[in-house]
Amino acid sequence: MVKNKNLFIIPCHRVVRSDSFVGQYVLGADKKVNILVKEGVEIETRKVKNIEKYLHKFPLSAAH
Repeated sequence: MVKNKNLFIIPCHRVVRSDSFVGQYVLGADKKVNILVKEGVEIETRKVKNIEKYLHKFPLSAAH
């Protein structure tokens, strides 16, 4: 998501890696961590704590 040119329209700071590390951000990883913390996400050493709490699970489509 480091190449998102529409970061104020598409909130890519909420996309984290599957290993729960915050990953990159166009404005820098430190800025991404600060934004996530302001939104109430617990971060420890650039890793989201309790990642299961924040995971979005997409419903399975009936049209398989």
